Amino acid sequence: MEKIKVGLVSFTENRDVDLVDETVQYEQEQHKLLRDYLEKSGFKVINITRGIKDIENVKIAIDNLKHLEAECLVIGTWKWTETMLAVKLVKEMNLPTLLFGKSDDNRTALGCMMAIGSALWEIAANKHMLTHERVLNNYGKVAKWVRGAGAWKKMQQQSILLWGGSYCLKMSHLEDDNSKLKSFLIGDILNESEYILIKKAEEILENEPERINKFEKWLADGNCNVVFDDKMLSHETIQKQIALYLASRTRLEELASEGIVGVSIHCQPALSIYYGVTGCFLPAFLPFGMDSEGERQVVATVCEGDIKGLLTSVMLQNISGGQPTGFGDIRTLKDGEKTLLLIGNCGGASIFYANNSNKDNEVLPNVKICAQCQGKAGGCVGYSGKSGGITTVARLIRINSKYIMQFGVGDTVEVTDEMKERLEWGKNWPQIAIDLSISDQRMAEIFGSNHFSLVLGDFSKEIEFFCKQAEIECVKIN
Repeated sequence: MEKIKVGLVSFTENRDVDLVDETVQYEQEQHKLLRDYLEKSGFKVINITRGIKDIENVKIAIDNLKHLEAECLVIGTWKWTETMLAVKLVKEMNLPTLLFGKSDDNRTALGCMMAIGSALWEIAANKHMLTHERVLNNYGKVAKWVRGAGAWKKMQQQSILLWGGSYCLKMSHLEDDNSKLKSFLIGDILNESEYILIKKAEEILENEPERINKFEKWLADGNCNVVFDDKMLSHETIQKQIALYLASRTRLEELASEGIVGVSIHCQPALSIYYGVTGCFLPAFLPFGMDSEGERQVVATVCEGDIKGLLTSVMLQNISGGQPTGFGDIRTLKDGEKTLLLIGNCGGASIFYANNSNKDNEVLPNVKICAQCQGKAGGCVGYSGKSGGITTVARLIRINSKYIMQFGVGDTVEVTDEMKERLEWGKNWPQIAIDLSISDQRMAEIFGSNHFSLVLGDFSKEIEFFCKQAEIECVKIN
């Protein structure tokens, strides 16, 4: 995944005043400290090295930032500058903007920040002038802001693809207003028939059997447990499922110029009944960084044409720096006095969560492919989620045409065999358990979907910054 590109700009004194040389040196030192921190945090810094002090400097900075496609701005307010210089930059760039300064008894960072900030509010030529963030001293908060605001801006240049469209099983909340979403949240929403995947899968089965054999060998060499039976999972069935997965990779390569970062597979009933196998290998292996053919792009993947679920997964993938996102149906499970939230998708979810790793040799031994419990035929790609520490769950919902982001932070709990045996229906599916420290009654009252997405780590602040830019209300579920 491409790094978030943050433009870093500092302004400087343009008057002939006392200690101007010392001031310039101080500003350059602070600028470098911030640049180094942002780079170590995993961002691509578009560094305007020279302190801006006149309008010509501003024009040069704007040209460089636009040419290098900055996705957000961090402005150093170290001592003093003419405020209209910063106003021109923010007005022309029209990007999410943060003002940063350091508390220092010998400097006037706060005064500079307030002068620039109030001018941005006063003029308000674009929404970023109104919603700019202000941070003193806290480098960590700056990084969280860049992840959130930068992820939102990055999404506006990205696309998602719905194979088979939306509205699976007549679930209305999976649909959405695509044109509205493209106006503020995502670059494009593409729709494509699942027949394209079927056609390409058939071509692979007939003309490129070596690709399928190589994938089967990859599973075997990785000690993935494949359990065949007489009804749902035969050797012919798994080959068709592998071919569908490889067809999806081939198709995404053909559509590379579209910038697709997330896909949905409708599956039911076009694949699961009429083609004869479920599409479970797509949500299992597309959101993973490698397969039998080497390193792969991590592609957020959901099922059943769930548009808001897919957008949530893409958001989490962006703010986490490219971590594969988990996705699935929700249910609860009692663990002593606790009520755990289980996220277990219908037959396939990113195998990353089989061992919280993007390395096949660490994940495949924990994966079990066995008979799916629905559809005409097919294998589900199951596993028992491991304890991975703090986890963020999220879901974009819509109530009476108003978008709301629900999110929460909890602890992942290892899924044991005893837990899965209690599930009966879907016990062979991939299952991830999360302790949100809330009751099932609380979940029933507030949850806005039967699907949720997740990533490892606490990204609650990043989600808040993301939603502030997107003008989406946030609701923390715990």
